[in-house]
Amino acid sequence: MLNIRSLLQKGGDNMKRLLIFLMAMGLITSSIVPALAASSDTQVVQFQILAIDELEANADPLMLTIDTATAGSSALTPAIDASTTYALTTNGTNRKITGQITTGGDMPANTTLEVQLVAPTGGSSAGYQFLTSGSAADLVTTITQ
Repeated sequence: MLNIRSLLQKGGDNMKRLLIFLMAMGLITSSIVPALAASSDTQVVQFQILAIDELEANADPLMLTIDTATAGSSALTPAIDASTTYALTTNGTNRKITGQITTGGDMPANTTLEVQLVAPTGGSSAGYQFLTSGSAADLVTTITQ
C-alpha cells in the first residue's frame, strides 16, 4: 500500500514516484469517466394508438321458426332468440352498434325483424328496432372505452 505522507516527508525519488502515481491515476480516471458518461443517453420514443373497435357474437342466432298464430286474427306468434350474446372492445368514445339486413333483401310480406341489444356499461340501448335492407338502425349508442 502506498503511504503518501511518508513519500512527501522523504522527498527525492519518492516525490517522483508520487508524481508518477498521481499522473497515472489522472489518466485512468480521465479514461474511465468518459466511458461511463457514454453509457447513458436520452431517447425520444413516439407511438400512436389507432382506433380499435371489435365486436364478436357468441354464435349465429338459431333458426327463427314461426309456426303458430292466434285464431281469428292475422297476428303470428313472434319467434324469439335470447341466447345470442356479444362481446365488445373499443378504445374510442361515442361509438355505436347498428343493424341492417344485408343479404336476401327485406323480410317477406307481413313480417318484420326486430332486434334489441343490451348495452354495455356506459352505453345506451335503443330498445327494439326494426331492421330493413334500406338503412342501418342504431341499436346501441354512446359506447365508450
